[in-house]
Amino acid sequence: MASEMPTNWGPERTSQVSPLDEWLAAGASLAAGTDSARPFNPMTAVWGMVTRDTKSAGIQGPGHAIDVATALELYTMGSARLNHESDRLGSITAGKLAVLAAHPADPLTASPDVLAALGPMFPSSAAARSMTRTACWTQPEQSSDAGAVMIGRCPRTRRRAG
Repeated sequence: MASEMPTNWGPERTSQVSPLDEWLAAGASLAAGTDSARPFNPMTAVWGMVTRDTKSAGIQGPGHAIDVATALELYTMGSARLNHESDRLGSITAGKLAVLAAHPADPLTASPDVLAALGPMFPSSAAARSMTRTACWTQPEQSSDAGAVMIGRCPRTRRRAG
């Protein structure tokens, strides 16, 4: 779809698509995620929010780019807040749910150009079966390894009758 937008909408209108920076400045409560039916690396969306680059149409509206920390926050705490579950999801905090994965580089310090390629190094198949499509990310508040950055995906909520 992105490749058709500049042709169908024109470059000026296309550059205004998803002005996250403006929405955040206006105080909007935002979240990031996907409804893709196939496996999707959340870092691809983070890359798009940070660089405003697309896989098929090039950079669109670079003035609306947001920083990596904000993009990750939208994917984690933003999604948890939107779902009214920030008390149990969205950050790596004692008592909260998460399935963790390690990445080969720290998204906060890596070049924005490599963010889309930062897939998890060891996702387990058992964990993958129990996860939703919403990522839960945060840098540990207290860590003996300051370089550790973990991205987890939240387990599905299972409600029992009775």
